[in-house]
Amino acid sequence: MTAFATNISAQRVRLSVCKLDSLFAHPASITGCLESINNADENLRLYCESDPAIALAIINLCRQQEIPFDFANLNFASIVRQIPKSQLVKTILAIDIHDSANEQKLNFIMNLNLRSGIRAYTARLIAEKSSPNLTSQAFVAGLFADIGLLALAQLFSKSIEMLFEEAKGQRSSLLELENQHLGNTDNALSNQLLTKLQFPAAIAEAVWLAPKATNDLIAKLPNGKLIAIVRLAEILSSPTITDDISYFAKHLFLTDSDISQIRQKAADRHTQIGKLFSPEKANRHAYLEAIKNIYLKQLSAETGEDNFTQFAQKFIDVFLPNSPLSEATEAAAKIFAESFLVQKLCVFTADTANADLILSYVIDGSSARSVLINSPDGFSIADAEKDDFAGWLFEQIGIESEKSYYIPIKNACQTVAGIILDGPMPDKKLLDKITSLLGVVFALAGENAHQKQITQITLDTAAVSQPVQIAKPQPIAPVPAVPAEKQDITQIAAELAAGAAHELNNPLAVISGRAQMLIAGESDETRQQILSQIVEKTKDIEEIISQLMCYARPPVAQIRTVSPFIVINNCLEKVNARYLSEPIDIHIENIENLGDIEVDAEQVAESLAQLIYNALESYESGNGPVQITGEENAQSVEITIRDYGYGMSEETLVKAAEPFFSDKPAGRQRGMGLSIAAGLLKNNNCTIKIESQPDAGTTIRLTLPRAS
Repeated sequence: MTAFATNISAQRVRLSVCKLDSLFAHPASITGCLESINNADENLRLYCESDPAIALAIINLCRQQEIPFDFANLNFASIVRQIPKSQLVKTILAIDIHDSANEQKLNFIMNLNLRSGIRAYTARLIAEKSSPNLTSQAFVAGLFADIGLLALAQLFSKSIEMLFEEAKGQRSSLLELENQHLGNTDNALSNQLLTKLQFPAAIAEAVWLAPKATNDLIAKLPNGKLIAIVRLAEILSSPTITDDISYFAKHLFLTDSDISQIRQKAADRHTQIGKLFSPEKANRHAYLEAIKNIYLKQLSAETGEDNFTQFAQKFIDVFLPNSPLSEATEAAAKIFAESFLVQKLCVFTADTANADLILSYVIDGSSARSVLINSPDGFSIADAEKDDFAGWLFEQIGIESEKSYYIPIKNACQTVAGIILDGPMPDKKLLDKITSLLGVVFALAGENAHQKQITQITLDTAAVSQPVQIAKPQPIAPVPAVPAEKQDITQIAAELAAGAAHELNNPLAVISGRAQMLIAGESDETRQQILSQIVEKTKDIEEIISQLMCYARPPVAQIRTVSPFIVINNCLEKVNARYLSEPIDIHIENIENLGDIEVDAEQVAESLAQLIYNALESYESGNGPVQITGEENAQSVEITIRDYGYGMSEETLVKAAEPFFSDKPAGRQRGMGLSIAAGLLKNNNCTIKIESQPDAGTTIRLTLPRAS
């Protein structure tokens, strides 16, 4: 087998997947959903129950609009009845679709959707017979069990399709190939993505563990029954049964007759769902575009004062008056694109710091980025009204557009910025109000005006019957004016982190985005390598900022009951992703049988990973060995991490938890690992004790609270 995926780093895969908030949909799903909304038939429910992209979009909408729903009793038919028709249409149209011209990819996505829908339905049938209280959770876990695979197909489609073909449909073979070539498995990525999307822990863990569920694992884990249901649903929804299901059937109290009935119903469901993804629906791209334009025209006509109020409120919520122009362009572009469902858009203005540059923020489908453009000689923003400017600008930022429109943003009759979009023009009256508001904002952003000014002028410009409620940003509490030598290190770090993140993230995004654009157009390998190094180093700086923010202001812990076995496995996923194919020597003892703990699983896994990184780095080889053991008593669980590396002197041990302190050579370690770990552990009511001697290694003992 060719090593077609070896250049995709495990860290890149994991980070790319975990950044996703939504999935691309099969074009047949979008066409079918719009038809179903228009005809008021039940097919919309079927699409929600078979296409994870549609289901996730509806769930996200419920959260945004505060529409009540419960994973323990999820009913898409009931949910969609609570959502106004226009809002449903907006939500469906906002979903990106897979390329309708790529027939091979569409077939691959269609088969994954069919598998998801049948598995979800089968899991529901199994739960109804064996554990009725798990019916809804089993259905959701079955539906989203392939979310990691769908995410990989969205981001690395060719590699995943080749892996899938090589595995010949065998789940275990596919997982082995994914781990070999991507450094990750789709079930582990599903767990991480669902956790990030705030799905219940039981569902995320079932999705993760079901493909490799063994009898012992199911018997030991508190979530074992749900895992068994999802695993059996995977087997029964396949055309042929190749696995031994006797243990699962016995564990779930299912008879041979029950199994036969479930198989027959699953086959009937396959026929029903198959009709949803008919080739004519997938290939009617022109019809889909016509539907889009019809609905967009209807939606644009709904231009009452509420629409402007919502736009203004969204803008003011995210944009602070003393923010730079780069943030004004970003906020305007994102909110404009969201409000009018625009797929291709550029908001631009002159860079006040450099008259030769055009500062812009670009949205092109699912990607968004800041771009600095060298302006033509003698250019001013007023020149943007020339007929050829829109095409020139789209060419500079790398967007292909058949027809684009230029919308000036003016303040006191003077052009201060502009919008170029590809798509239907919004209603003129609403557009005039919005550009008037943006004109004031851009003018004040350029002058760095005071917050009170932008608040008052925004209200004057809005002139609506129900005034915009402006939420005043909460100022960062000042560091007490005490002598520097007595200031708490956390307060210093918090002030530094807030300032660094605000001042550095925007220019870093510009540098990275510009370098990536240059890579795309560069044919010289040496120059490509240099530009790639620029991108890589900007990511390193972003990671340092993120680490400092995590240390200074740890996120609020989401405490829940979880098995230490799950936490340790999450931790090892992180470690393996970081070290890619490098050999590392980690031994684990007495972890599987430990009692449950009450912590934020993600935060504790991250803290453990940071401690393991340090332990591995304590060796000259950088690969261990590291020993992880567990003990427990009535009140707590103790995890011990032991290495036999360099060890630390008493003087070093005192400073070990300080941010950026490291006794390693420059470039070997950033000195943030123990600081982050200690902060996250404290955040979870855990304690940490360190014992170390030079040349004798280090022992770290963590005490975690037992579940009550």
